[in-house]
Amino acid sequence: GMGIYVTLRRPILANKSGGLSGPGIKPSAVKAIYDIYQATGLPIIGTGGVMTGEDVIELMMAGARLVGIGTMVNYRGVEGFGEIVKEMEAWCKKEGVKDLEEIIGVATKV
Repeated sequence: GMGIYVTLRRPILANKSGGLSGPGIKPSAVKAIYDIYQATGLPIIGTGGVMTGEDVIELMMAGARLVGIGTMVNYRGVEGFGEIVKEMEAWCKKEGVKDLEEIIGVATKV
């Protein structure tokens, strides 16, 4: 990504551009995971913009076997890890999912 100081008329970052993170990249992460899983079926560690338990489940449905969480810590603090687990448990209970293996890559089979 890149940003420009409009008053200084120059890039914000010394390198001119840098990494992009946060909730806004989740749709790109979901698409990349989906495409790679569909093409290869290989185990994937998905990451990118994860904020909630449903975000984790979404990446798993796209094909991620494991999900890295970084964005959430910035917004919800380290307590968010436990909260995400509770959110996932509640979703699984509501949807009748007994084992997370049931949802890995499920969206690629539609």
